Amino acid sequence: MTRPIQYNDEISTGEIWKLSLQWVSVNHKLIRQFASPYFKHMAADRDDLYQEAAIAAYKAFINCHEKGEPNRFVPYFRVIFKTNCLKMASGVRTIDFLEDYQFTSPEEEEEPPVPEKKKIEEALNKVTERQRKICVWLLQQQEPVKFEDISKQFKVSRRHAFRMMSNIYERISQVAP
Repeated sequence: MTRPIQYNDEISTGEIWKLSLQWVSVNHKLIRQFASPYFKHMAADRDDLYQEAAIAAYKAFINCHEKGEPNRFVPYFRVIFKTNCLKMASGVRTIDFLEDYQFTSPEEEEEPPVPEKKKIEEALNKVTERQRKICVWLLQQQEPVKFEDISKQFKVSRRHAFRMMSNIYERISQVAP
């Protein structure tokens, strides 16, 4: 049986990710147990399974933290992880957008290259006026934003913000790298 995990309100996403990796490394047997009905149907090896478990653990920690239920981690993890295993077994991509999740600790990340102004202008010319406003707003942010932030800023639903960003990405991706 796993022991309850204690964390406070000041925990960062990097710390939650490290905690998730640590929990997965200690609970391999439990993870294999949860995945056993689906594993033979997955196009994945054990490393993939543990990576998926780390993502599920991260999401479970976030959910427990947001709902103020730290003792409910294992049930949250089980539901999230089994859902992802089922999707992997059925051939469905488990994550379309990585939206709110940070998979490496910030210390290991390199600074992203600064895009050239010409390429930014070329990309902005591919999108509509409203999409351009969203892109400009995103470029002005100091830290990555969530779909919730976009929906609040532009007074649309989270789902609509997701669709707008998907459309923006599709249009901008047509610009030569």
